[in-house]
Amino acid sequence: MTVTRFRVVINRTAWPFRTGSASFRRHPKGQPDLSVPRLEDFMTHRTRFTASFGMALLILAIPPELMAQPAVDSPQRVEIKRVDLDRAPGIEVVVSTAEYKPGETLPTHFHHGLEVAYILQGATVQVPGQPPRALPTGASVLNQRGIRHAGFTVVGETSLKLFTVHIVDKGAPLFDHSAR
Repeated sequence: MTVTRFRVVINRTAWPFRTGSASFRRHPKGQPDLSVPRLEDFMTHRTRFTASFGMALLILAIPPELMAQPAVDSPQRVEIKRVDLDRAPGIEVVVSTAEYKPGETLPTHFHHGLEVAYILQGATVQVPGQPPRALPTGASVLNQRGIRHAGFTVVGETSLKLFTVHIVDKGAPLFDHSAR
């Protein structure tokens, strides 16, 4: 039987491993051989631990719908998550959903950063002085920093549902309705 020894670095710690079919549980002399486990056994235990830990988190975690909080800037928007953007000081990522029912208006506004929206449920919208137009389900929208957009009312019988991701300046209002 051939047994090869090597080292694996995990989280800056070098772990000795061996390959081969020998069991790490019993040494040929009958005593436990715990000094150099097989890589396959480590991965099996690690995989089991990761799966068990993940399941425990899923069971104990609160569903995102219960954690979501209404946004202060728009009563239709429900914030799902807000985190700092890694390696970009002063920038944060805000993930939200919004539902605009027929008759509700999304006023003209701009953002202090980038907005990407995905239309979960399309609807017909109308900008004052223009004919109604359809925003289809599955369409995406990209609004650049400082560009005024929206200013429409949802018309018809279907609500407009959006999933949005904002990459914006931290501390700045998410929706800015001021004249620019």
